[in-house]
Amino acid sequence: MKKIVISVLAITAFSFVSCEDEDAVVNEFAGKWIPLKTVINGEEHPYAGHASCGQDFMLLNEYLSFEMKDFQDMEVFNPETNQIESVCTEQNFTGSYRILNNQITFYGSNLFSGGEISLNNDQLHIKTFTDLENDGNTDEIIYVYRK
Repeated sequence: MKKIVISVLAITAFSFVSCEDEDAVVNEFAGKWIPLKTVINGEEHPYAGHASCGQDFMLLNEYLSFEMKDFQDMEVFNPETNQIESVCTEQNFTGSYRILNNQITFYGSNLFSGGEISLNNDQLHIKTFTDLENDGNTDEIIYVYRK
C-alpha cells in the first residue's frame, strides 16, 4: 500500500510540473538589444550613433514595456574656464509594446511606431516601410540589433 501511495504522489507531482511548463509564455524578443546597422532598400549602413560615453540600446522587457537610450557626445563652452568641454547627454524613451502576428507596435515613443519583427540567430530585425526622401516612393527600412 505504501508503494501505491508513493507512486500516486510522484505521478501527481510530475503532472503539476508539466502543466506549469505548458502554461509558461516565453517572450523570445525580450532582452537588451544594441543597434548594429540599418538596411535601407537593401543597402547596409553601419550604426554610427554610439558615443564614447555610452552605448545606445533598446531594452524589451518581458512584461511588454520598453526603454530606449541614446547617448551623445557634445561639446559645450564653459564660461568659467573659457574652454570647450566634452559632456555626455542621454535621452530616454520609454513606453509599452505589443507583438501580434510578427508585428511589433511601440506605444509612448516618438521614435518609430514599429513594424515586422523577427529573430535571426542573435540578431533582432524590425522591418518598416516609409518614404524617407519625401519623393513619393516607399522605402524598406530594416533596423538590425544584436544581443
